[in-house]
Amino acid sequence: MGEVTLRSDGRWCATLQLGGIRRYVYGKTEREARKKLAALERQANVGGLADPGKRTVGDLLDHWLEVVRPTLKARTVADYECLCRRYIRPTLGSVRLARLTPDHVQRLYTSLQKKGLDRAPSQVHRALHRACKLAVLWRWLSDNPCERVLAL
Repeated sequence: MGEVTLRSDGRWCATLQLGGIRRYVYGKTEREARKKLAALERQANVGGLADPGKRTVGDLLDHWLEVVRPTLKARTVADYECLCRRYIRPTLGSVRLARLTPDHVQRLYTSLQKKGLDRAPSQVHRALHRACKLAVLWRWLSDNPCERVLAL
């Protein structure tokens, strides 16, 4: 069971300790903090908590490309590398996985559409979605932010 306290800045902080690691969630109200704590406890009971550490989207892309390289054709790997280098890394490469939101992803797709790149948004979505799916499997992410964006 976690603990909920009022901080000096007026926010409510809920803590949960699992396996020697303490997790924090915050809310504007005590109710909001307790709700987030309950969600955190459910997630811990279902399959463990995600631990992105200090990894960035760029780190994820490197690991993902390394893993899929032996299973894909050389041309497909080259296409994924090009998409990552030209579109994903410049915008999201330095974003920490712990802070990656659907908003980040949606803004990337929208910027590509505004530039008049017709196929790029869907291709970038395919690559980024697959990379984030692997991050969920490895428990680097609790869920895939690419699944919560508007259709392209």
